[in-house]
Amino acid sequence: MSTRRESQYPMQNSKRNRIQRWIVAGSGVAIFGYALVVVGSWGMCSWHMQSGSQALVKGDFELARVRLQVAESWSESDAGVQFLLARVERHREQFSEMESRLALAARMGWPEVSIARERILAEAQSGQPQQVAPRLSQLLDQAETSEEFGEICEAYVRGYKRQTDFARALQLLKSWESRQPLAGSPHLLRAAIRRELQQFPEAAEEFQLVLDRVPDQKEARLGLADVLLQQGLVGQAVPHFRRYLELEPDNLSALLGLADCLFGKGELDEAARLYDRALESDPELVSARRGIGRIALQEGRPEEALAWLKPAAKLAPYDTAIQYNLGLALRATGDLTAAAEYFEAVAERHGYMAQFKSLVDHIQRNSDDVSARYELGMLILEHFEPEKCLVWFQSVLLRAPHHEPTHRALSDYYGRTDQPELAAFHRTQLVWPKQNLAVE
Repeated sequence: MSTRRESQYPMQNSKRNRIQRWIVAGSGVAIFGYALVVVGSWGMCSWHMQSGSQALVKGDFELARVRLQVAESWSESDAGVQFLLARVERHREQFSEMESRLALAARMGWPEVSIARERILAEAQSGQPQQVAPRLSQLLDQAETSEEFGEICEAYVRGYKRQTDFARALQLLKSWESRQPLAGSPHLLRAAIRRELQQFPEAAEEFQLVLDRVPDQKEARLGLADVLLQQGLVGQAVPHFRRYLELEPDNLSALLGLADCLFGKGELDEAARLYDRALESDPELVSARRGIGRIALQEGRPEEALAWLKPAAKLAPYDTAIQYNLGLALRATGDLTAAAEYFEAVAERHGYMAQFKSLVDHIQRNSDDVSARYELGMLILEHFEPEKCLVWFQSVLLRAPHHEPTHRALSDYYGRTDQPELAAFHRTQLVWPKQNLAVE
């Protein structure tokens, strides 16, 4: 019966068969096209993920972030991409964003061991390395690659540096270098520590070692230029500032550094142009005001120099260069009494600087000397930029939580800076420890 019906409608049967073949063929093409899309998406995600990972290893965290975000756009459910983005955010010290990324990676199935380790590293890096110090040896032993070993060392070194525990930081850097002798990051971190300790020749050597490995490492380029300038080696610093400005044309630190170098070389017109350019970005910029005042003084216009330097001194009362040039300008205008006061203040400040360096050198050799750390904090509080005392006082309390002189100093500081809650907290610390001891 069916055969007869099919023979009665040969045209319809033929058409039906063609449509079926087209459907089958079309389905095959669609499946193939879908496969191409899937494979293509995976390939693009994989390529950008690898590129981001390489940028992360090189320390270019902004480039790593961009590459990994592109990878994420190709595959939003890739746990590895989320984990690497979390690591980037840790390096950028965006810890809340890091935690969000880690939570996503965990839900997507990334190993819990790696996620737990990243959280430990975040705690170390954020300035609490002592709290996770017992885990350090275990983490280093469990590191499967040199890159992971370096990640662990870097987080702890940054935490030790933040707590001014330079001895432990430098010791860990040696272990890192022994595992990764060609890596630039250990030299970059050691350079930052040396610069903070005002050991400028040693810092310059470390920055140069980084640039020997990665010529366009921007942080090392600017750091080297700065420490050369600090030593008065302006001729050597100029090409480094210029090279950095090719990479970051509007960077104010580089603009001002180059201007200071050109002033030191006597190229006053170009220096003035750079200072003016910096002031266009920030009219209150102390370094630029100081520079223009120095140029006016150099060119025999002391009254104009005073007009620039006096407001700058109010903005930066601890700037020795401003005080010294104010003294020169006042002497040039005949106000010898006022000039002598500034020169006396500068000489006194040089004495404080010598005391500062002596204490820092002592602490570097005796990292847990609480009395020296407290003395340095008080020196900074009374004779330098007061807010910079906090890191040293905090380092005291990290080692001696009930150190009364430190709590008293912090209570006074926060009271003067209109932070009543913090002031009250440190006042209570002067009472509660004694009560607790009496109860015990």
